[in-house]
Amino acid sequence: MDRKSLGRYEIVRALENAPWGPVYEGRDAVLQRKVVLHCVDLHDLSPQAAHEFTERFQDEAAATSRVSHPGIVGIADFGRTDDLAYLVVQHVDGETLKARLERGERMAWPAAVALVKDLLDALGHAHACGIVHRSVRPAHLLLADGRIKLAGLGMACIQQSEATTGAKLGVLAVGTRYMSPEQVQGQPLEFRSDLFSAGVVLYELLTGACPFEGDNPFATIQRIVTLQPPAPSQLDPALPGALDAILARALAKDKAARFASAAEFGHALAALSPVKVPAAEPQARVESTIALELELEYWKDIKESEDAADFLEFLKTFPAGRFAPLAQRRLRLMGQGAT
Repeated sequence: MDRKSLGRYEIVRALENAPWGPVYEGRDAVLQRKVVLHCVDLHDLSPQAAHEFTERFQDEAAATSRVSHPGIVGIADFGRTDDLAYLVVQHVDGETLKARLERGERMAWPAAVALVKDLLDALGHAHACGIVHRSVRPAHLLLADGRIKLAGLGMACIQQSEATTGAKLGVLAVGTRYMSPEQVQGQPLEFRSDLFSAGVVLYELLTGACPFEGDNPFATIQRIVTLQPPAPSQLDPALPGALDAILARALAKDKAARFASAAEFGHALAALSPVKVPAAEPQARVESTIALELELEYWKDIKESEDAADFLEFLKTFPAGRFAPLAQRRLRLMGQGAT
């Protein structure tokens, strides 16, 4: 039967049907604002199992609702009506990165790097709050005003529950091709699993190809566990070779060989210098803006550091940058010269 509401939320229209239940655009009847409702259909569960899932779902919703970051789609509420548990999340005007990729649209590599830097900033904040996302993929990345906002936070309980296994999903979850080796093998997950998934997203943005896609989910899993994908510059010779090394580390099978944190991954991307190609003046201005944004992100990450090596590395990367004088001053205050 068609639903008109869930709790205080009016249903405006159906957006999609996830394997575990419908997704709706809704309206908060009290605050008069748009929301998105992610539902889990519990009718196949026993009353006890449904109760236990609802408690876990509510606990996770409460934990993730405390995560506040401009690059993360916020969680506003949780509820249950009959056999539907639902998560209420912020509505964002924009489209998913998945939609853009499915249209075959490509972007210049500096723009792709800038978007993944946004993603890593958001993941770093979630990780600092003790939360592993577990489902970093283009469907959960929203493009709004040229920036990325990370959605899907709070969905880990859904993906791990018996409400979303068995006949509904088999042993496979949605978005297999973005999962880490440890995730497809059912091993315990920590923050570096999300960084692997972010690496898959970056690889696809740079090359237009997903590095581990197989003919079926089982073939995809086999590739994730065993395949070393081609270096991005092999698929697009215009890409800088430094990206090959960054992606090789991000997509390492052994999590210990990956970047230790989202910030470390972000630093590696920030150290890249955009390629200068002869172009008309407006294009030159765009490239200059991107270069400044990369420098600014790097500076924000190290400006409070007490380690002189951070500032020496900054000056090596941006010797004539806008913040180079500040880096030199910090080194002088530490009693070191900027060499």
